[in-house]
Amino acid sequence: MDSAIDHGPDTECYWMERPDGWWVDVEGLDPRAMARLMVGREARWVTMTGAPLADGAHRLIYRWEVSGRPLNIATTIADAPIDSIADLLPAAAPAEREMHHRFAIAFVGNAETAAPPARPRVA
Repeated sequence: MDSAIDHGPDTECYWMERPDGWWVDVEGLDPRAMARLMVGREARWVTMTGAPLADGAHRLIYRWEVSGRPLNIATTIADAPIDSIADLLPAAAPAEREMHHRFAIAFVGNAETAAPPARPRVA
């Protein structure tokens, strides 16, 4: 698999084939550069998923498909915002909203995720 994700000169990342597709972990991922690269390679956006980690950080997985092959690009973010890709890929907006509502992740450039998510009041 061609490791074409721009991850900087000091970061090594390698694609790994697993039963559920190709995977790569990219430290310090630039989501906008990733989205432009993937669209340029005619990848189809699938979704984004996320999960909290024990240290308070979050793992985000950007899921793509190329020629029927799933590509999963994972990154870990601390308690800080990450750049939105919704203006480049409008289909990503619902996934960013979901990550915002579930995990309070802010996506820079997506006005829908700028404010803290509403939490239900417990009586």
